[in-house]
Amino acid sequence: MFFFVKFAAVTCAFYMGLAALAQAGFLLMARLTGMGGIMVTRSRWLILFGTMWLASFLLSWRIVIAPMFVKLPK
Repeated sequence: MFFFVKFAAVTCAFYMGLAALAQAGFLLMARLTGMGGIMVTRSRWLILFGTMWLASFLLSWRIVIAPMFVKLPK
């Protein structure tokens, strides 16, 4: 049961890291080009953050869950 907590924590850590990097990129873009982020539609924001979540989920799956399948008896 502990692996669910570990999996959730790793997913959260990856997502928070990606969100911090995205925020820094948005601030840099706004500093260099003005208000470029406001022109993005809501659906594109959803696609961006959905892709970030999917990437963090897949990375944490590979780190936490995949090694457990290797240890299972065949």
